[in-house]
Amino acid sequence: MIIYALAFFIRNRYIDKDDPTRSYFIIGLNLKVIGAFATAMIYWYYYGTGDTIWYYKYVSGWRDFISQDSTTGLKLFFHGYYDNDFFVQRNLWRIRSWDKSYMVVVKIATFVSFFVFRTYIGIAIVFSFISYLGIWLLYRVFYHLYPSLYKQLAYAILFVPSVVFWGSGLFKDTITIGCVGWAVYSVYRVFINPKRRFVNGFLLVLNIYMIILIKTYIIACLVPMILAWLVLTYRSNIKSKYVKFAMTPILIVATLIGGFVMTRQLSAMSDTFSFDQLEKRAEDMVWWHDKVKELYGEDGGGGSNYTLGNPYDFSPTGILKKIPAAINVTLFRPYLWEAGNPVMLFSALESFAIFLLFMVLLMRLKLKLLPKMFGEPFLVLCFGFSLLFSVGVGITSANFGALVRYKIPAMPFFIGGLVIVYYKHKWSKEEKKKLKEQVVMERSNLELDT
Repeated sequence: MIIYALAFFIRNRYIDKDDPTRSYFIIGLNLKVIGAFATAMIYWYYYGTGDTIWYYKYVSGWRDFISQDSTTGLKLFFHGYYDNDFFVQRNLWRIRSWDKSYMVVVKIATFVSFFVFRTYIGIAIVFSFISYLGIWLLYRVFYHLYPSLYKQLAYAILFVPSVVFWGSGLFKDTITIGCVGWAVYSVYRVFINPKRRFVNGFLLVLNIYMIILIKTYIIACLVPMILAWLVLTYRSNIKSKYVKFAMTPILIVATLIGGFVMTRQLSAMSDTFSFDQLEKRAEDMVWWHDKVKELYGEDGGGGSNYTLGNPYDFSPTGILKKIPAAINVTLFRPYLWEAGNPVMLFSALESFAIFLLFMVLLMRLKLKLLPKMFGEPFLVLCFGFSLLFSVGVGITSANFGALVRYKIPAMPFFIGGLVIVYYKHKWSKEEKKKLKEQVVMERSNLELDT
């Protein structure tokens, strides 16, 4: 009730009554809450285990630790205090304190648990609500840039099944996809369409910091594309053709250098997901799923492992060769015949729908597809981020069960970008048809006059 009271307050306070997107706000929230319940049902009663359950167990561990020794527990919770005391070491091991990104999620969930009577579903709904606010703001950016596509973009961003399901509940991905939405909206409000710059600047820094703490590789993919978006937007605002022509190479070089430096610095902040650790991360994932298969007779995801050629060739050359396959596996797989369980079947159906949309565009535009995809500054962000991100998660996941969760930050950008390209091409085709009919009519009138 509190969550929905907040939602109606936000809608009535910040969304005008004549805004065509107003009706989608509560509908999208309803889907996220349903997604939180569905995720809980699947993991607790179908899988019986999984990350979300372990998060909740660690939340219980933190609360027990704090209740047993509140002074030490709170000191550890807020300051990361550590000593050689056996009691402290035993509890730190029990709550997986060595995994910093894991601990960020667990600590946030522990804090939330004090307000929801320690229940898993209460934590999951709060996580879903916070995440939804970020996704909604991302949708608002799309809407501001392409207002006539508000309905189509709502389906592409707010109502995507994988984002609704895997982006809800007690997961890292629930937080990170919300932070990505907040970050893109804040960039839009600070640099492109300024509004409350100080507040949005603070929110930009806060959300980037949260993503760095949880999944640094998302920022390493997002920052270069945001820079490209900003540079191309400013370039398009230059009226003089000569100045624009002269500035283009300078802006391209500056963007490439700035993006490379920032990406290297950000990736270096993550021990697990830095570029130097990409090979080790991929090898560890393959090893883990092979080990589960050896121990339990299946491949850790109910028959959903995959490889991109030689699974153990993670040299720089081997990774370069895997790029096309990595993009394909992230955006268009699992295929329908690769679905090993009912949950994976839904992911396969969604991937098939995205593949069909892409193929329709490819058949209609052919060689013009690539220029159309990267023909506008915001589309450069959409497709650049989704493709770059797809390479990273496609190579390192090794399992469809993990992949369908990891890839959700890219899905609103990729699907939303495809929808924009599809309808812009459709409209341009209709405009050409009307222009042609107008020319024919004018010629007929001229002949009659003659």
